[in-house]
Amino acid sequence: MKKKLICSLTLALTLSVTMLTGCSKPAESLSKALSNNTTMTSCESSNSLSIKIDGNEQAKMMNLSEFGFTAKSKIINEKNKKQALASEVSIKYGGMNIDTSLFTENINENNKWNTKFVMTIPPIFLDFINGAAQGAAGASGINANTKYFYFDSKDMEKSLEKEMSQEEYKKATEQLQGLSNSLEKAINKYVTTVGKENVMKQGKKEITYNGSKEKVTVYDIKITDKQFKDFIRTYVNNAENDKDLQKFLEAFSSKDVAQINFKEKIAEFNKEFDKLPQIIGDKGLNISLAVKDDYVIQQTFNTELLISDMNALNNTSPAVSATKITLKYTTDIFNINGKNIKIELPKVNKENSLNLMDLANMQ
Repeated sequence: MKKKLICSLTLALTLSVTMLTGCSKPAESLSKALSNNTTMTSCESSNSLSIKIDGNEQAKMMNLSEFGFTAKSKIINEKNKKQALASEVSIKYGGMNIDTSLFTENINENNKWNTKFVMTIPPIFLDFINGAAQGAAGASGINANTKYFYFDSKDMEKSLEKEMSQEEYKKATEQLQGLSNSLEKAINKYVTTVGKENVMKQGKKEITYNGSKEKVTVYDIKITDKQFKDFIRTYVNNAENDKDLQKFLEAFSSKDVAQINFKEKIAEFNKEFDKLPQIIGDKGLNISLAVKDDYVIQQTFNTELLISDMNALNNTSPAVSATKITLKYTTDIFNINGKNIKIELPKVNKENSLNLMDLANMQ
């Protein structure tokens, strides 16, 4: 699943778009373009996300009523061999811009993926950690010369293997992979049945793309609250027949799969699921995709998510106004399959960097 996400918006957006494009004639070129995007060998992108929170006093007190980020990225995807990402990110929060650089590298070694991550430490973040350390007895801060946080999945594997047996570690990995396989199968089934009946608008349009004007074919898709919930319900209700999903659910149970009564669990889920209030606002989740030369070169989405008070959900108090979270996201994808795209991770060592595993263990 991980390698299919490169050059995509996010997992949620990719899944939603795929579910709703289906196999109807108006969607054939879009389906082809989405498929082509997953096979890119390289690309560059510019992205922006804005988040606005209304109706939540805690978010207001924490100065989180409105924030977001912009990013410029380079991506390399050598199928079944290597994926790499380099991003220059600017986080907008509380009237400030917090700049950082992110680097990731996934390399397949002996049919096993190893992940490396490096992040430049914004000065304000370094000051915050050292300030917190000064106020905590026995805690140590971070050297002012430290430039990077880094993570290597091999370090995490070594740590986990100390706490669990090889057999338990292998089982946990298989359970996580089971969810990935399960979702892929569920979506493929959906797009050949209910999903193909969703309506899309298609037309030629001039858009602003990567700083210039481009003529493209635009597809607009709208996902309603009901469509979203129908997919989730259908997916969970098929758990009794989905071995991959069962592997994942086993991780949250003290019993083996054979001992879990899925009919009982599904009945419990449906009972609670029926109580859920509206999640996606009346305007729906709106997706727009621009296609040129059989690739999706621009993706945008906007939606309003409604988060209700937990007491109201449990019917222990009168209904209250939900917190409304407005999301707007745009990404331009360009220099597709460019031969000149190169990514190198910064060189990290004990003097200039801090392992995130060590940071997690700091007092």
